[in-house]
Amino acid sequence: MGWVALALGVLGIFLPLLPTTPLVLLAAFFFARGSRRTHIWLLRHRHFGAIVREWQRHRRIPKPAKRTAIGLVCVGFAVSFIFVPNCAYGYVTLIVIGSALLVFLTRLPTTPDSAGARN
Repeated sequence: MGWVALALGVLGIFLPLLPTTPLVLLAAFFFARGSRRTHIWLLRHRHFGAIVREWQRHRRIPKPAKRTAIGLVCVGFAVSFIFVPNCAYGYVTLIVIGSALLVFLTRLPTTPDSAGARN
């Protein structure tokens, strides 16, 4: 399950509907319970390690990751609006999912600017 979550998290870098950070954190959760070696690898990973370590220590994510996620969600849903056929259900679905995702992301606690510089 950890590898599936991590693979989806990596896909989330390129696909706007998949949130990368929560999926990487889910992968860390599974790795911590299933494979100590893989969990340590993820903690030391060049791109994902800092996010996972910050979450495990303080239950928060770095501000740049949060800003990037919110920006990409907005861009992704704006582009999706262009490609959705003229259908009220499609637009309502996009608005509901996009709003729920934005609420989730904005409610995640973030690292203070000075704390993020130390990690």
